[in-house]
Amino acid sequence: LVSSLYERTDDVVAKAVIGSPGASVARDLRCVICLYGTQAQWRLLTESPSRHSWERGRAHARCGVTWCSSRIELGDVTPHNIKQLKRLNQVIFPVSYNDKFYKDVLEVGELAKLAYFNDIAVGAVCCRVDHSQNQKRLYIMTLGCLAPYRRLGIGTKMLNHVLNICEKDGTFDNIYLHVQISNESAIDFYRKFGFEIIETKKNYYKRIEPADAHVLQKNLKISSPGQNADVLKSEN
Repeated sequence: LVSSLYERTDDVVAKAVIGSPGASVARDLRCVICLYGTQAQWRLLTESPSRHSWERGRAHARCGVTWCSSRIELGDVTPHNIKQLKRLNQVIFPVSYNDKFYKDVLEVGELAKLAYFNDIAVGAVCCRVDHSQNQKRLYIMTLGCLAPYRRLGIGTKMLNHVLNICEKDGTFDNIYLHVQISNESAIDFYRKFGFEIIETKKNYYKRIEPADAHVLQKNLKISSPGQNADVLKSEN
C-alpha cells in the first residue's frame, strides 16, 4: 500500500494506490476524506508498504496521520448538521437507521451529541429514555466513531457524557444497549465502565451476520430481588 495525502489551504486531495495487505487502511482514509472534504487537515505522508504506523501528537493513533493537538469536544445535534450524523452512522455501523430515528434524535437534547476531534466530526452518541416495569432506563441507541479515530479517548468522552447525565438526574435505574455478539472490542469497552451482559437476543439484527446481540446493562440503583428478571421478561 502506498498512500499520499496532500494538504492545501482550500482543498484536500487524496490519492491511494491500493495493494495487499492494507486495503482496509486506505478505505478508511477515503471515508474520512469523503465525509469531511476541506474540514480535514492532512500533511504529506509517505510510508513503507510493510509498516503502517499511526501517529498522534508524540506517538500514537493510527494511519500515519500526525496530529498537532488532541482536542476532543462534544457538540449538539441540530437540523443544520443532522446530515453529518447520517453520514457518520452509514460509515460506522453495519445497520441503517430510518428517518424517524433522526427525527427523534433532534428531540432528545443532551442525549445526542456529535464528537469532534480537532474540530472534525468523527463520531456520535444517540440515546433515548425508556420507561418499563416501573423503571426509568437510558438506552444507548448508537455510540461510535470512525475507525481511524478509535482508541483516542473519543468513545470514553461520549460514554462519560451519558453517564454524567444519568448521575446528575439521579432517577435512572440503569443504562443499557445492544451489541453484536462478535464485537468483542465494544463488549470489553463497556465492561470497563461496569456494564454486564444480562441477556443474548437471538436474531436481533436483520440482514447482517452474526444476527445475535448481547444486552449490556449498567445498574445505577440497587435492584430489588427479581427486578432484573422482570425487565428481561418485558423485553422479550
